[in-house]
Parts: sequence; structure tokens; C-alpha cells
Amino acid sequence: GIISPDALASSPEFIAYLQQQRRGFKFFGRGEDPKMLDRHKAVYSEVLNHLLSTATLQRMVNSELYGNEYKLNQMMAQLTDAIFPSKPQAKNAAYLQLLQGMYVKELLELINTNSAGGKPGIEMPANINQVVYENIMRIRTRLFAYRNVAGYEAQGRYLLWQTEKGIATK
Repeated sequence: GIISPDALASSPEFIAYLQQQRRGFKFFGRGEDPKMLDRHKAVYSEVLNHLLSTATLQRMVNSELYGNEYKLNQMMAQLTDAIFPSKPQAKNAAYLQLLQGMYVKELLELINTNSAGGKPGIEMPANINQVVYENIMRIRTRLFAYRNVAGYEAQGRYLLWQTEKGIATK
């Protein structure tokens, strides 16, 4: 899927191909770097904005009432497990760490605003907040283990601090 660490992976040859070539003197002010993290961030942002929009979350809860067997807590648990694998790999770590930071930020915004779509006065249902909180706790459990994984030590500590701070403001 689009969330897996290898989903948007590119070969070094392909990335080099994306680099802008310097032609003449009209190149100043722009780098040659194809800015792969920015490209990934744009894709991840679209995916997370859709999956974690209050409209999507509320639709999942409502559809459970008329027979949908794929529950919100299942979707969120699978999403969290995909973004925070129990054994993260060093390969493509920058992409995964980017996605992890974005996901944590989105979850904390959901739980702290407690409003549908960030609109004041439209309160999010408690069952959605409970699922979001449960997944923040799930992430924290994984992050404690990340503190001992090469290449993820700082990520683990930083996101633990972010979740601690983000939940404390609630």
C-alpha cells in the first residue's frame, strides 16, 4: 500500500534523473535537488488528510450502524501498525520517519481540537476520540521500543515527547 515504507521508494538512478540539469545562467535561486522528501510529504499529506478527516471517521462509525463490518478501530489499528512497524528498517528510514511525524501530528490535532473538521461548535463524537486516543497510546508503546533501534533513537524520543506534550495539553 501507499503507507508502506517501500511504496514510494525510488532507485538512486531514477532520483538522479529527476535532478534539474544546469543550462546556461537561468538556474540561480533553485537547487538541483529533486526534493524527494517534499514529494513524499505531499502524497502522505493527501492520504492522511483523507483517512483522518472527521467526515471519513464519522462515516465509518455511522456505516457500522447499517452493517459495515470494517470498524473504525480496525482501520486505525491497521493504519497505525503500517506506519509504526514493530521492527522498522533502516532502508528508507527518512520517508518512514516523515510519515510517522505527520501521523502523530494529525492524531494529536484530532484529539486536542475535539471538533469536527476544526470547526468550533461541531464536537467530535466521543467514540472517535477514544479510538484516536487508543492509537496514540499504541504508538507510544512502539516508540519506547524505537529508542533502541539504530537510526530511530532520536525519532522515538522526539515523538514520545510530542505525544506526552500533546496529550498533556488536552
